[in-house]
Amino acid sequence: EKPMAQSYNEAKKLFELAEKDGERRLFIRHNRRFEEKFTEINKIIDSGILGDVYLIKLARSSYDQRCDWQTLSQYGGGQLLNWGPHIIDHSLRFCGGEYKKISAVTRQIAAAGDCEDFIQIVFEGKNGRIVNMEISGATALVVPEYILYGSRGTLVDNGETYTLNCLPEDFELPKVVADCRTPGTVPHTPHGAAFSSGAKLPFEKREISWKLECENNTWSALYDHLRNGIDYPIKSEEALKVMEVITKIKEEN
Repeated sequence: EKPMAQSYNEAKKLFELAEKDGERRLFIRHNRRFEEKFTEINKIIDSGILGDVYLIKLARSSYDQRCDWQTLSQYGGGQLLNWGPHIIDHSLRFCGGEYKKISAVTRQIAAAGDCEDFIQIVFEGKNGRIVNMEISGATALVVPEYILYGSRGTLVDNGETYTLNCLPEDFELPKVVADCRTPGTVPHTPHGAAFSSGAKLPFEKREISWKLECENNTWSALYDHLRNGIDYPIKSEEALKVMEVITKIKEEN
């Protein structure tokens, strides 16, 4: 992992060699899939507290004039192969495992060498969700790692807690009907009124904390598979999909 190979074709060949005789397997350690922050975000999405989550922004950023071997393409450098496998895997999980469309831009901004240190990828997931993913080595402010937009509220990652501004779970959004008349002429609204229905929505702020746990849960999952026959949670096709995205972006940029 990080990276399991430099291209999709290399990764595919590794899996084919490992599984050729039906007795060997290749396990990919996407360890950040077990991060508490990531698992907590998924619990919040699944809870429905934000309604239909239609946009997720995730970012990893700093400002760093890197000059090590990971800035050189001849050694497999660049952020697509460094942070990329982690955050692309997260993005694909948010997309439902597959995307309908993908667009990306990469740039070299602050790092030495000949590789990208800025990546912006927009996925349209098979589940209809938009995922906007950014990795940057040239951002001089703290950027939230997660921002979620839902039909009933929004979440922002503050670093140590998540702040949610959302509607109470028992509150039903009023039905509204479009009106072709000019705002201000609609009955019961003052002249020059805003363009909305005017209904007061009782948004509430909540704080949800999380704790940083050890990321070695992949070893527990591997043990459970080998000893207890429990399915390893990172499937071969999921790891290959990550490499497919990386290769596609490299070719297009």
